Order: sequence, then structure tokens, then C-alpha cells
Amino acid sequence: AISGNQLQDEGVGRAANDVIKYVPNASAATSGGHTRPRWWIRGVGTGTQTLDSPSPIGIYLDDVYISNASATGFPVFDLERVEVLRGPQGTLWGKNTTGGAVNYVSKKPSLTSSDGYAKIDYGSFDSTVLEAAFGGPNSERVATRAAFHYETRDGAYDNTFTGDKGVALKDGAARVQFLAKVTDNLEALFNVHLREYSSTGNNATVIGTGAGGSYNINGVSYLPSKDRYTTSSNAPGATDISQSGAALNLKWQLNRYELTSISAFEGFEQETLTDSDNTPLELSRGHSEAKSHQISQEFRLASPREDRLNWVTGLHYFKEDIRSDSASATLDTLQRPGPRPLAYSDAFYTYGSESYAAFGSATFRFTPQLAVTGGLRWTTENKDIDLTRYLGTGTVAFADSNVWWPLYAVSSPKTVTARQDREDSWGDWSYDLTPEYSITDTQRVYFHFAKGFRGGGYNSGATTQVQVNVLSPEYLTSYELGYKSEWLDGRLNLNANVFHYIYEDMQINAVVPTTSGPSSQLRNAAEGEANGAELEIVALPVSNLRIRGGLGWLDTEFTNFRDSAGNYTGNKFVRSPDFSAVANVEYRIPLASGDDIVLGTDWNYVTRFYFYTNDQVNPNLSQGPYALGNARVAYVTSDNKFNVTAYVNNLTDKQYKQHTLPGTTGGTGTIVYWGEGLSGGVSVTTRW
Repeated sequence: AISGNQLQDEGVGRAANDVIKYVPNASAATSGGHTRPRWWIRGVGTGTQTLDSPSPIGIYLDDVYISNASATGFPVFDLERVEVLRGPQGTLWGKNTTGGAVNYVSKKPSLTSSDGYAKIDYGSFDSTVLEAAFGGPNSERVATRAAFHYETRDGAYDNTFTGDKGVALKDGAARVQFLAKVTDNLEALFNVHLREYSSTGNNATVIGTGAGGSYNINGVSYLPSKDRYTTSSNAPGATDISQSGAALNLKWQLNRYELTSISAFEGFEQETLTDSDNTPLELSRGHSEAKSHQISQEFRLASPREDRLNWVTGLHYFKEDIRSDSASATLDTLQRPGPRPLAYSDAFYTYGSESYAAFGSATFRFTPQLAVTGGLRWTTENKDIDLTRYLGTGTVAFADSNVWWPLYAVSSPKTVTARQDREDSWGDWSYDLTPEYSITDTQRVYFHFAKGFRGGGYNSGATTQVQVNVLSPEYLTSYELGYKSEWLDGRLNLNANVFHYIYEDMQINAVVPTTSGPSSQLRNAAEGEANGAELEIVALPVSNLRIRGGLGWLDTEFTNFRDSAGNYTGNKFVRSPDFSAVANVEYRIPLASGDDIVLGTDWNYVTRFYFYTNDQVNPNLSQGPYALGNARVAYVTSDNKFNVTAYVNNLTDKQYKQHTLPGTTGGTGTIVYWGEGLSGGVSVTTRW
């Protein structure tokens, strides 16, 4: 668990995925801006970016499961804490997941006191963050809390073709909560939230296969810049996202038991324009628009935690509907190389998912030292898809080159290259068993066994009928042995674990180059295994020095992965470095006034990892070892109500890849999304 104040003081909040930097064996990179994070914990995650493929890492906003991973980039602000759980989840609350869960818990209204904060941050690329929250009682039985976050930033990337700046963005979000003590035994919390996000341009460039990294097609040669901040795209790039949601959380005290009901709705809309080849040549451009909405209902009944036998049981219902339309084209522009013909394709699908689950978990304390917890869940999932992919044939012509993507705007004949209309159901058990023994009051060991289940699905990114398929469910069996302890009167916390994962029918995303650009092929890998270990400490060696750190070791392998395209047995899992380390050091210098000067730095290190399951030979499709470091110095008043911080991110100006795509349009080169270099700024926060 990571406290909200810690995140705020250390400048975390512009992007939801920033919290993962505190967790070894975990990552959540994006491709630029504050869009969809790629969540990975212990080698478990998903590479596909289609909305209908939920991540095996469950993301929760105030106990509400968010299926659409593109909606999990909601800014982080006014939080009580963030919880990160590893391994299969689902017997205590929420949705069944194989890889873990991340739960963002916002600060709630209080019936007894008022408090709030305001923050302003200004930094590199004219970035500005305005953030504030205030809450307190309106009467003896009613309280409210309102919070907002607004960020603007100029683009950091120079597009040499257009002269524009890439990844300029605006990101605004707000949340209002109402708390009512309806009766002495019934409490109601209503949460409504929204987000509006927009960005322009992109941060991707190309590494070609020609001399010096040049890109060659149809007799035209292009030499991309090696400067990460220099791009060259002839087609426009833009992303617009709208999100809104509401949740009603009811808690009844029924004598000694607590009944919880969580009813929620989440809506999401996105429209994106891209230069698919990321070159100044007219090879391929893209447009997509998608809408999703979900409703969920959860009931939980829990006994008092202090009982020798304590338990929680519940029901979970979830329903999601998605509508997606993605088009790509080659237009008649001056940048079209040689005799390359005009082209058009469009993929449209609707998707529905509905699940029902019953779950329960119980803990029995055999002795004051020995306790055993067991959990069980049954999940039934029903899914359907109606997919059609069209390809323009013959002479392709566009009625309007500025709005080229609608199917009706293309005058050429069209043929269907992929079609799928079907409905499937899956259901299975997930379970866990955890004996735990307290060696002393401050030391305990545990063994955790868990079996996770993730329902099947479809390859909505199929470009040909051969790629149309139905994915089987995946299963993950986890064995974990751990040790948790406190030493030196609480000045040292030390936790360690080792684990072994066995994956069956693992759902993976293989991206392969084609003549029309990279093609995403979602399918099942047969088997995989992961071994790992984690060591985490929080230490106060002297009164003014705090050290937090974590080490992660991960050894992953596909033990059986063959298909018609090749044999990938022995390859590593995606985004799974052998070693990772996180460190955060903070030193306080007391002043005579009682205020403090705080010096802080945090570092994150990873060894080499791969972006794809299939091609782990091409060096452009992997990222070598690197370390990212940040530093800050702050003036903090004695009551902790005023804070001025100056900060620098990526101290060493390290150049590293956030993501890659194999094969630009035409089948040569690699698209690379670079991480940001050295940047800095100043923030001022006041609390009351």
C-alpha cells in the first residue's frame, strides 16, 4: 500500500501508471501522453490494445473494477492510498484476475472534520498542473468532498515535417462524493467522476533496416533522426477521450455483521488519428473511434475480523458493451512514394461481455500463532462478438481526404477479409489457500497457493479470416512462500518472498509485420512458467533518514509455444526483466524555525526485457538495461501544511524505449516510442 500523501509529495499524479515505479517486478508503460497503461506484474499482463481484451491485472477505482484498460489512465489525485496485490485475485472481492490487482482508494468525506489542499506545479515544456480538494460535514449526517485535477503541456517532440510539437496535451478530471449516515446502521457513499483528455501529435519514430537506420520503399529513402525528440509524420495525430462514471456504496451494520453493496456505471469514448508509419511518407494513416460502457453490482457480507473464525462472502455481476470502428488508408498526397496505390481498410465490431460470480473466503485461527485462510470462487462468463473487416479493391477513391475514414466515403468496391459472429460461454473455479504462522509478534511466515482463471475471448484485430479465432481460457497456478517482519522497534520493515507460476493456455499477443503494417494476432500459447523473488524494506536508520527499497528477480519461459508461424519455446515473457530494483531515499534537515528541508531521490532499474513473445532476436524489439533517477528538494513547514518542491526527472537524461512495433508499412523498419528525457519543475502545495 502507498499513501496518498506520499504520492502527492513525490509528484506522482499526472498518470495512473506512475504508482508502479514503487513495486519491483512490475511495470505500466504507455506509448506517449496519459493514455492506456500496459499493466504487468511478475511477467503477467497483456500486449493487445483492443478494448475487448481485459487485462489479467484488475484495476479498481474505489472498489469498482474497470474492464476497459484504456480507461485505467485516470489521473491520480486526492487519494487515501493505492493498494497493489500480486497473483490471482477474486475470492475476497471484485472480478477474477490471474495476474493481480491495483486498487485506487480516494479520500472520503468526513462527518467529523474538514480538510483540503491546493497544488500548483509548473515544469518543462510549459507543463502546468492545478489540483485541489476540499471536504467536510454539511450536517451531523451528511458530508461532501470535491476534488479536481487539470494539466496542460506543450509538445516535447519536434515534427520536422509539419513544424508542430508532438504530444501536447490537456487532461482534466473531477470527482465529487456525498456521504450520508442514513441511520445509525446504514451509511451511503455516492461517487460521481469524469475526465476529458486530448493530445496532439506523437512521440514515435522509425529505425529502418537500411544503412545507418535508413528507411527505403519504392525507391524513396528516408533517414530518421536519432534524436528522441525529433519525429517526422505527414499524417495528423490526435487523441480525444471522455470518461464518466458513478458508484453508490452502501454499508449496513447487521448486528455483528457488515453488508456492503456497490452499484456502479462507467462510460468511455475515444477517437484517435494516427500516422501509422510514423514517417514523412504517405504509406498508411489510421483513424479509430470506440465507445464502451459497463455496469457492475457487488454484494459482500462479512463477519467481524476479530472472530476466531472470520469470513467474507459475496456475489459479483458485470456487464460491458463495446462498439469499435478502426480504419486505415493510403491517400493521394505528394508524399506517396513511387507507384504505391491508394488503399483503404475498415474493421468494425460490437462486443458484449457478461459475468456472474459467487465468492467467499474464511480465516480460522487454530492457535494464537497459526491461522489458515481459504477462498473459493465460481465465475461464469458470456461473451459475443460481431466483427467485419473490409478491404478496398480496384481503384480506391476518397470523397474527402480530410474525413476519409467512414465506409460510405470510399467509392471503391470492398471485399470482406475477416468475419466473425458468434457467442461463447466459459466458467470455472478459482481458489486459494494460505497457512500463516507468527514466529513472534513482529515476524511471520506464510505459504500462499492460488489458482486463477481468465475467460476466453476473440482476436478482434484479425486482418484475414485465417486470424479469426476463439481464445481458450487461461489458468495460472501460483505457489508463494513469504516472510514479513518488523525490527528495531519498527524502524526496519523487511518483507521477502519466493514464488513459482505455472501458466496454461496463456493468452498472448504476437505482433507481426505485414505489407499493410504491423498486425496484432491474439492467441493462446500452450504453457509457460515463471520463478521469482522479491525483497522489500522500509528503514529509518537515523531519525531524519528514510529508505524504501525493493529488489525483484524474475525467470520466465514459454515451456511449450509452437504455432504455424514458428517455434517460440524457450522465449521469455513480455516485459519481464531478469532483475529489477526500486529505491527511494529521503533525508530531512531540521531548521531552527521547526521547519524542514527535505532532500529526496528515487531510482528504478531493470535489466533487458522484450516487447513481444515471438520476435526476441531483433534488437530493436527489446530494451537493454537502464536506470531512471529523479531528485527533489522541498521546504516543508513544521505542521506539514505548506510545501514548496523543486524536482528533476530522468536525472541522467537516459534514452529508453517505452514501446515498439515490428515492421512499418511495407514490412521494413521498427516503430519506436521513446521515453521522455531530462525535465524539471517546481510545485507548491498547501493543506488545511
